[in-house]
Amino acid sequence: MNTESFIELLQNFKSDRIIETLEQLNLDAWIHNPWFLGGVGVFALIALFMKWRLLLATVVGIVGMAGLLLYTLEQGTELTSLGNQSLIIFIGGGLLIAIIFIYLVVIKSD
Repeated sequence: MNTESFIELLQNFKSDRIIETLEQLNLDAWIHNPWFLGGVGVFALIALFMKWRLLLATVVGIVGMAGLLLYTLEQGTELTSLGNQSLIIFIGGGLLIAIIFIYLVVIKSD
C-alpha cells in the first residue's frame, strides 16, 4: 500500500462524507421501526444472558449513538452559541453512552 492509496482511503473519513453516508442510511426509519428495535432488544437480551459483555456494550453503544445522533439532527445543530441545547444534549448523551460502554467492558466483573 503506497502513500497515495492510503491518503485516498483517509478521504472517505471526511466529516461531510460521513454525514452524507449517515443521511443515506435513513436512520430515522431504522430507529422508529418496531421490528428493528425488537430485534436489537432480543439481541441485547441474548448477549446479556449469555454474558457476552463486549457484544452487549457494542449493541448498546451503536444503537444509543444512532438514537442520539437522530435526536440531535432533528433538533438542529447550529453552533450559534455555546449554550445550544441540542449540542449540550449530544455531548452529555455521548458521555453517558461512553461511560456505560466502559462500565460494561472494563469495570463490570462476573
